[in-house]
Amino acid sequence: MGIIIMYENIDYMLIGQKIKRLRSMNYLTQEKMAEICDISTSYLGHIERGSRKLSLETAYKIANCFNISLDSLIIDGIIFEENILHNIEAIIKKQSETKRNNFIKIIKILAENIEDL
Repeated sequence: MGIIIMYENIDYMLIGQKIKRLRSMNYLTQEKMAEICDISTSYLGHIERGSRKLSLETAYKIANCFNISLDSLIIDGIIFEENILHNIEAIIKKQSETKRNNFIKIIKILAENIEDL
């Protein structure tokens, strides 16, 4: 079993800020970019302000406009939470009983002394 990562929220404001930054860096007006992406200028403005969610299709069009991957467009806006307990469990399940017990001892010592680190 590998590392389990789950998303908590999508911050559309961060995605919008990134889109606006990319648009400015590429010297595009909202009107020109909206035309390229086949969306309205008003909708693009809402996306940049984070006041409207963009659809997967629109995100794809915007990513293509900048010649970047879809994940690189939206990754900054996804807030991840690693499921730490599942990750630890997956790692220690494969270990011997002695190693598991040593791991638990180490965790207890760390927990008791975390402020001193």
